[in-house]
Amino acid sequence: MSVLADLIDLLLPQHCAGCGQHPVLLCDACARPLRAAARPAGQAPAGLPPPWTVAAYEGPLRTILAAYKERGRAALAVPLGEALATAVHAALPSGPDPPPVVVWVPSGRRAVRRRGHDPLRGAVDVAVRRLRADGVPVTALDALRQRGRVADQAGLSAKERAANLKGAVEVRADV
Repeated sequence: MSVLADLIDLLLPQHCAGCGQHPVLLCDACARPLRAAARPAGQAPAGLPPPWTVAAYEGPLRTILAAYKERGRAALAVPLGEALATAVHAALPSGPDPPPVVVWVPSGRRAVRRRGHDPLRGAVDVAVRRLRADGVPVTALDALRQRGRVADQAGLSAKERAANLKGAVEVRADV
């Protein structure tokens, strides 16, 4: 789908995915938060490393993510993947630890068919390429799979999202 989306963008340029005001993928103002330094993003569940982020999920970033996930703006994988690489790099411990592994939560099969792509996998692919180019020996591991259907997460509170996702993802048997 990204080849088709890229061709459509070439022939019929779209406006900024964040504000809709400029005939570019992302204008400077909307791209700026994605280029910020990484910072800790709160507490992790027990046994998991702390999360990191470059931007809060608000304002133009919400619109950008929706455009990438739901409206076929596949080219947004690059700036989103670059932002993910920044956050992953900042989260890595210093020292001679084993090489890092990035594992993403895949979209469900129905969502992938409807969207034409798995958005998080696309961003992870970009992030891994960037990290490797920066000398980080990172590996992407397709280790998880959706176990069953979940309700659409839009509009759910954090507590409702947690209940909705309970038991929805499992480690693949072939990993």
